[in-house]
Amino acid sequence: MSPFWSLPGRTPSADPTALAGDAAPPPWGSIGTDLTRVASMAGPVWIPSADEVMLPFIKKFGCWEPEEGDYLLQLARPGTVFLDVGASFGYFSRLIASKVPSTRIHSFEPHPMMARILALNTWEFGDRVTVWPTALGGERGTVGLSVAEHNLGDIRARISEGSFHAVAPLTPLDDLVTGRIDVVKIDSQGFESDILTGMTAACRANPQMTIVAEFWPSAITDRHLRPSDVLSLYRSLGFRTHLLRDGAATAADDDEILGYATGAGRDGQATVVLRKSQ
Repeated sequence: MSPFWSLPGRTPSADPTALAGDAAPPPWGSIGTDLTRVASMAGPVWIPSADEVMLPFIKKFGCWEPEEGDYLLQLARPGTVFLDVGASFGYFSRLIASKVPSTRIHSFEPHPMMARILALNTWEFGDRVTVWPTALGGERGTVGLSVAEHNLGDIRARISEGSFHAVAPLTPLDDLVTGRIDVVKIDSQGFESDILTGMTAACRANPQMTIVAEFWPSAITDRHLRPSDVLSLYRSLGFRTHLLRDGAATAADDDEILGYATGAGRDGQATVVLRKSQ
């Protein structure tokens, strides 16, 4: 695979799919898609001006998903290797890079527009951040991408026939990143189980790893999967399930996690924390 952009004279990375931190991202310029720069807890970030969810929230509160952000900061230590899967415009990648010294970050974002913005937002951190413009899953292939018109963080991968405004490569994480991994954040709109299926080697090699994953039952059922089967998969990989609430991750069974997520209605979600030890 090759990156969806190419720069004359860019320093090649170990894998041609990744945009290494020492390679300048291309400048942004797209008719009809302006960017707005806003201050945040992670520092200044560029966000598409058309976004009606993340942009106004960060303008008002200076952060995004604060409970999850605070928890990730609790997990990260100097030298931590952090994977930001479904990085969007890069808020969490910037948060960890700016607040925790010497962290090494791999940021995955399949959507062409958002991946370019992600590269711009993390450029200042140099080779501490590598941007991977690819979707993660259980096998190598391609996926179509759809985006909610006014919520540009709601990017859905579609493994189906049809017409799509964007298409991305799909690859297992185990094909891209080897070695130590400490913290993984996954936000993939119902594809979390596919991503775990493609990182079984990483899970075996890193018993210390903590995974912080979105659990969105309706997005899972939209893919004709059962939410309970996703939780069972996590346990089959050796993880204990915890529920992030009130700033802490507490052990929780399937009924507790499902009840918490669905208690807010069809779009209700939970943040599940996966660990191999208590």
